[in-house]
Amino acid sequence: MSSLSLPSRQVHLDFHTSGHIPGVGARFQKAQFQEMLRWGRVNSVTLFSKCHHGYSYHDTAIGERHPHLHCDLLPLQMEACHEIGVQTPIYISAGLDEVSNGRHPEWGVKAKDGKTFDPLRAGFKLLCFGTPYLDYLCAQIEEAATQFEGRTPGVFLDIIGARRCYCRWCLEGMQAAGLNPASDTDADEYAGHVLHRYFKRTTAACRVRESGMRVFHNSGHVGKGDREGALRFNSHLELESLPTGGWGYDHFPVSAKYAATTGLPFLGMTGKFHQTWGEFGGFKRPEALRYECAAMLAFGARCSIGDQLHPSGQMNPDTYELIGAAYKDVEANEPWAVGAENVVDIALVSPEALAGGAGGHNQTSAAEEGAARMLLELHAAFDVVDLNADMARYKVVILPDEFTLEPGGPLAGKIAAYLAGGGRLLLSGKSGLTPDLSAFAADLDLGRAVPYFNRTWDHFCSHQHTPDDPDAPEPTPGALLDAGRGIAYFAHPIFTGYREYGQPLYRDLVKDALAALLPDPAFSVTLPSQGRATLTRQHDQNRHVLHLLYATPVKRGAAQSQWASGTQSVEVIEDLVPLHDIACTVRMENSAASVTLEPGGEALPFVQENGVVSFTVPHLLCHQMVAISEK
Repeated sequence: MSSLSLPSRQVHLDFHTSGHIPGVGARFQKAQFQEMLRWGRVNSVTLFSKCHHGYSYHDTAIGERHPHLHCDLLPLQMEACHEIGVQTPIYISAGLDEVSNGRHPEWGVKAKDGKTFDPLRAGFKLLCFGTPYLDYLCAQIEEAATQFEGRTPGVFLDIIGARRCYCRWCLEGMQAAGLNPASDTDADEYAGHVLHRYFKRTTAACRVRESGMRVFHNSGHVGKGDREGALRFNSHLELESLPTGGWGYDHFPVSAKYAATTGLPFLGMTGKFHQTWGEFGGFKRPEALRYECAAMLAFGARCSIGDQLHPSGQMNPDTYELIGAAYKDVEANEPWAVGAENVVDIALVSPEALAGGAGGHNQTSAAEEGAARMLLELHAAFDVVDLNADMARYKVVILPDEFTLEPGGPLAGKIAAYLAGGGRLLLSGKSGLTPDLSAFAADLDLGRAVPYFNRTWDHFCSHQHTPDDPDAPEPTPGALLDAGRGIAYFAHPIFTGYREYGQPLYRDLVKDALAALLPDPAFSVTLPSQGRATLTRQHDQNRHVLHLLYATPVKRGAAQSQWASGTQSVEVIEDLVPLHDIACTVRMENSAASVTLEPGGEALPFVQENGVVSFTVPHLLCHQMVAISEK
């Protein structure tokens, strides 16, 4: 399903408002609200039914209306939006609710030591879905779905995850299920059961009146391989990925590369903030927002930008000028994204999938991040896939660092079938070895690499590394290539090493291996390593679209993020530097009729030989689309 079936220019309008703040919604004016949305070129805005503080922003018989709400805010916002053709999905905080936590502290997530939260710490406290809170939450959802039937296309449920908990209900549930609460493994298993029950009940509550209601359960990161969890219950994906808010600029492309394989339409979600959510008065540079929205289109997503509405209900004009400048480009470029499918050569199998998609955006695999960064910097055409992927559609499969193969196991069988069908394989570190690391799995043996000795407390050499032994009786290379069988292997965890040390030579070695395994890539570009490139095909329009992106994030602020103290490092894009004369090739089966720079339509000269179209893009500033139309 194309992600373009979703709204294309959305604003996620946060409204987490303390009960101590007066005059909530007092300055809301329909005309001003509409004017700002028009300035921003917005066609969808996520509006709040209930916030993290636990307050509702409309009349409610189930929840608690904000004590200082001056008007029935959500219905008035909806009316304003519908008059100008703007969609209004609604937001309900699920995992956080300060009102409920205050009245029912026993509903909070409880640690092994019996604590639920620090009563003197400023901040939100997690609630357990294994408690009666889930009944209360579902009643709130059903009330909102009923009250706003026909006025909202969907529900965004926030702060979702499996949480190890030792509250009374979870302890009783574990015992009833024959699980041992003293076992972390069993406690995690039960947390998964609790989460699955949450998914079933809340999704049904969202659709109590309309079976086609869109539903998204947000956890800040889309877990790779969680096919029976959130992916099963989500109607679409919203990829929360604020580059300056802790996610960084490499998180979204990798997340999008996976989302594109799920069959679900998806939006990218960034923020207008300099840092992250809840930042009043903070503004991202326009150049950064322009780049981030262009990247969403280039990686197959629709766009969503986070804002936070002032408690008064009055929209900020500077924010909507900023958003409008980015969405002007998005609106102009949308025709070259409708119905587009990624053209790919390589499957990067996510190590995150080994854990069933558990973890968040700050708990991703170093091997995956290192491999994905290499492929992005090498401008390779790749997907990020889980263990369910059909490998036969890819020319090369990469198993980075962590994929041992149990002889006779399903993954080993899948790899063997892939190689038998002519596929090519790149392995590193433990990947391809048996679980005891004593040998390669069947049909993969390539030899081995041996130093003089491994570095331990009783024998080590120099500051870091033990060198190789030049007089070893057998060759002991660190990298091996069997061109005949189409297998390359790096003895060291080269992708983890690249993530941790950033050594360009590691990337050079992988580049050479890929050149041997993939001599006929889908496309090539002469961008710098910080450039990004994707190739899509629009079948209905009979054309390929090459997206070229370039910007240079710079880390500013604290050397390391220290969220507890309020200091953090931030990746900032401030200067958009032009590039010139980018040589490009695109491999295609049919003859090219034209090559044009879009959305302007300027024709480029091109040459096509042996199925490869070659051309040069004379100028790139931030984002350039090149359409290659077929005869």
